[in-house]
Amino acid sequence: MKTPFLAGRRGRFGGLCATLLASVLFAGAAVDKPTGVFSSSGANTSAIYDNDTLRGVLVRASWSDLEATDDSFDFSIIDAQVSAIQAEGKSWSLAVLAGGTGSPAWLTDSVGSGGLGAPYVTYAFRGVPGYKLPLFWDATVQAELEELADELAAEYNNDSSLKLVYVTQMTANGIEGHLQGVNMADMVTAGYTDQKWIDAGIDVSVNFANAFTNKALAFEVHEVNNTATVPETIINDLWDDPALEQRVGAAMWWISGKTSYQPDLVDVLDDFPGDIYGQIIGKSYDGAWEPNTAYADRTHRMPTNPPATDRYRYRVTTAGTSGSTEPTWPTTVGATVSDGTVVWTCIASRFEDGDYTTVFDQAMALGMRYIEPWEYEFKDSSANGAAPTWDSMFEDYNEWADEVFLAPAAPTGLSASTAAGLVSLDWNDNGETDLAGYLVYRATTSGGPYTEISGSIVTSSDYDDTTVSGGTTYYYTTTAVDDYANESAYATEVSATPPVSSSSEDFAPVADAYVNEANATANYGSNTVLNVMDATNDRRTFLKFTVSGVGTVTSATLKLKCKATQSGTTSAYQVTDITWAEGGLNWNNQPTIGSVADVATNVAAEAWVELDVTSLITGNGTFSIALQGSSSSLVQYYSSNSSGTSNDPVLEVTHN
Repeated sequence: MKTPFLAGRRGRFGGLCATLLASVLFAGAAVDKPTGVFSSSGANTSAIYDNDTLRGVLVRASWSDLEATDDSFDFSIIDAQVSAIQAEGKSWSLAVLAGGTGSPAWLTDSVGSGGLGAPYVTYAFRGVPGYKLPLFWDATVQAELEELADELAAEYNNDSSLKLVYVTQMTANGIEGHLQGVNMADMVTAGYTDQKWIDAGIDVSVNFANAFTNKALAFEVHEVNNTATVPETIINDLWDDPALEQRVGAAMWWISGKTSYQPDLVDVLDDFPGDIYGQIIGKSYDGAWEPNTAYADRTHRMPTNPPATDRYRYRVTTAGTSGSTEPTWPTTVGATVSDGTVVWTCIASRFEDGDYTTVFDQAMALGMRYIEPWEYEFKDSSANGAAPTWDSMFEDYNEWADEVFLAPAAPTGLSASTAAGLVSLDWNDNGETDLAGYLVYRATTSGGPYTEISGSIVTSSDYDDTTVSGGTTYYYTTTAVDDYANESAYATEVSATPPVSSSSEDFAPVADAYVNEANATANYGSNTVLNVMDATNDRRTFLKFTVSGVGTVTSATLKLKCKATQSGTTSAYQVTDITWAEGGLNWNNQPTIGSVADVATNVAAEAWVELDVTSLITGNGTFSIALQGSSSSLVQYYSSNSSGTSNDPVLEVTHN
C-alpha cells in the first residue's frame, strides 16, 4: 500500500528518503498518537465492540453539560462513556463542544443576571435562529477556555487510554472550525478580523497543549471567512512551533472522497507536513425506504436497492407518512417526488460517485493517520448496522496506517568500545521491512539531553564517533527510523571514555656542564663529556632544557648516552634555579639541588640511560636537572658539545 500513498502525497512526502529522513528530529518524545479507525460516537453502544477493526471511540460532551455553573465541573458524562470503552479494552478520543451549541449560558449572560457578559453574535444553526456565538478572540472567552482545558487535563491527562484531544473552538458547533449560519457582516461589526481569528485559534490550541502535556491534539479546519488561508495559517504555525513538539495536528471532519468541497483547503491539507485526523462526513447508508411509515422533516433514506454508484440520497422536505408502494426515485439533484403525504427531495451523495470506499482512498492520499467512521459501520445488521460490509476495508486501513505512522522498535544490544580519538558503537539489526536506518545520539550527562551526531541516516548497525576528546566520558543511544520518517524510542544508553591521545616531543639541552669539587673554580661547560661521581673529588652534572609547544605533560624522560663507566649509578635531582650559564658554572656557584626524581643503576658504556623526570617537568618553560653519582665510581656521559648530535642528551616529553 505504500506506493499509492506516496504517489498521492507528493507535496507532503515527495523525496522522502533524500529530505525528510535526513532531517528527522524527535523528538524522542513519547507521545502515543493514534492510528487506524475509531468510532465517531456510540461509546455506550455495546454492539460496536464486537468488531475487531475498532480501535477506539470518540467521546463527545458539551461544555455546558460539564460546567453548568461557572467553576463547578462535573465530568460524569465523559466518565460513563470512558468506563464503557475501557471495559472493552479500547482507546478513546475527546471532543468538548463549545461555540453556539455547546457553550454554557453563563458565559454570555449579562453580569447583572449572574453571567460573565462575554460578547457574542447571534446566528442560525441548521436553520434554527437564536443561537449565541461567543466571540473567539475575547479575553474572557479565551480565559474560560483555558480553564476548561486545565480542568479536563487534571482529570484525563494521565489516562493512557486517551489518545487524542480535539481543541475546543468558538465556532458554529464548537469543534468543527466552520461558521456555517453565521453572518460574517455581523462578525466584522463585532470586531472580527482574520488575524484575530488566527490568534484566537493558536492561543486556545497552545493552552490545550500546555494542559494536556503528553497527548496528541487536533485542530479541526474548515474554510473561515470564505478562505482557506485562516485555517492554513493556524495549523502550520502550530505544527512549526517547537515548544509544542509537533503534538498539534489538523483534523478534517468532512472527509468524503470528494475534492470538490472546499478544494483549496483540501490542497492545504495535501501540503500540510503534520499529522492529520479525520471524521467521515456521514454514514455509508441512511437506511432503506419503508412503506406506510411516518417520516419527520430532514430524515434521509435511500432506495430499497440503491445502486453501487450514483447513490443519491432523498431527504424529507415535507413530513408525513409514506405510501404503500415505493416511489420512482428521481436522479436529478433538487428534484422531488411525492410518496403518500411525504415529499422527498433528491440530494447528492455524501461520497464521491456515491462510493463510500473513496473516503479511504482520499484518507491515504492525504496521509491521514486516523479516521472516525460512524458507529453504524461497526454494528452488524442485527443491531441495525453495516458491518461486516466494510470490515476488510477498515482492516486494510489499520494495517496501512500502522505501517506508515508507527515508529519502529528501539534498537537493542547497543555496545561501545574505545581507542585513541575513537568510540565505536555496535547494535543489533532491526527487523522492520520498511526500516530506513538509524540515528546516533550523544550526551555528556547520563540520560541526556542528547545531540544527534550522525548527521544523516546510518544504514548499518554500527557507527564510529571520531569527534571525541580523550579522558571525557560520553553517553550514547540510537534510534531506528523507517521509510516514513517515523523514529523509534531511544535504545538503552551506553557510556564510553576514550583514552587520552598523546604525542612526544624531544628537546635538546640549551646548556649542560659538570662541576668538580677538586677544581672548585674551574668551568667545564665546553667539555665533550659530563661527569658524575660522589666521593672524594665529587663531580655533578647540570642540564637545562626549554620546553615549548606541549599540552598537559603525561611523562618526561631524560635520555643520556654513557661514554665510559666504572660500574656506577646516576641519580636525577630537582633544581629550581635556572639562572646558571653553561660558560660560567663551577663548583662554588652551582645551584642547590633538591629531591631525587629517579635513579639509574648498572650504567654500561655506550648504552643509553633513561631517567624518569616527570615530576620535574610541569609543562612549557625552562627547567634544570642535576645528575649525581652514589659512589666513587666515575660515570661519563656524552655532552651536547660532543661531535655530531646522535649522542647528545635528550629530554623526551609526552603530552596530550
